[in-house]
Amino acid sequence: MAKRQRQVGGKKEAPLAVVGSSDSDVVQQSPKKEVYTPEDTEYQAYSELLKGFFDKLFRWQGIAKAAEHKISDVKQGFDVFSIPDGLYIAPTRDAPDFMYDPPNRILHVIDKTDLDDPELSIAGVFQETFTICPGSEGKQLFVNPDGVPIREVTIEVSNQRPIQSLEIQTKLPPTSQSQRNTYRHVSYDFREKNDILAERSPLFLENNLRIVRAYSLYDAMTDAYATHLFNTIDGLIPGAPAPHQSGRRPTPELIRAPRQLPAPRRTPTRRT
Repeated sequence: MAKRQRQVGGKKEAPLAVVGSSDSDVVQQSPKKEVYTPEDTEYQAYSELLKGFFDKLFRWQGIAKAAEHKISDVKQGFDVFSIPDGLYIAPTRDAPDFMYDPPNRILHVIDKTDLDDPELSIAGVFQETFTICPGSEGKQLFVNPDGVPIREVTIEVSNQRPIQSLEIQTKLPPTSQSQRNTYRHVSYDFREKNDILAERSPLFLENNLRIVRAYSLYDAMTDAYATHLFNTIDGLIPGAPAPHQSGRRPTPELIRAPRQLPAPRRTPTRRT
C-alpha cells in the first residue's frame, strides 16, 4: 500500500451551486452549440460558473505539482486512499488499472502539460490535461448525476489566444441498449475580438463565449452535470497545501477567483 503522507494547511473549495437545478433558473441549453457576447446575461453567469471550476482546478493542480508527485518533466499526479479515519493523498504511478490498482484507492489523478511555449502565437501557447479515474474503492462514489459509475473524466485547459477554452469529457460503461462505452462532452471556448481572423470568421468580430456540447460519439453535457463532476471530484480530494503559486496557471484570462456561483438565468438573447 502507498505510503501515507500527512497533509497540512489549505482546505477544500466550497461546493459549486448546481446550475440549472431549479426550473426557473435553467438556461435553455442547445444540444450542440451556444454563442454569447458580453451584453448577454448568460455570458456574465457563465463567467462566474467557470471561475468556480477553475478555483477547484487550481487546488488539484497545486497538489499534483508538489515535488513528491512528479512523474516526468510534463506529468504529475496523485492517488487518494481511504483509511478508517478518512482520506489521504499519496504519490501515484502512471499505469493502467489492470497493472496498478492498489487496495483502498479512491481516486487516481494525472495532470499533464501538453503544451507550454510562451513564444508561440499572440501570447504563447498553453495546454494542460487532467485525467481522473476511480480506484477500486471509489467506483461507487465517483458517479454521474444519475448515480451511474464514471470510468474516466478528462478536463483540458487550453490558452492559445485569441481562443481560450475549457473542455470536459466523461466516459461511462455501456448501457443495457448498447455494447459500447457512453460519453458526454462540453467545451467552453472564449474568443477574443481579432480583426484579422474576423475576415475569415464572424466569431472573431467581438468578444464571445461559444459553448459546444454534443459532437460525434459524445452526448451533450449540461452545466448541472459539469458542476456535479467538479463537486464530486473535489469532495473526494482531502484538504491539502494551498495551490502552487509559481509557474503557469491553467486558466484563460476570462476566468479568475470567486467560489460561489449564481445560477445563470434565462434571457431571450441567443445567437447560433
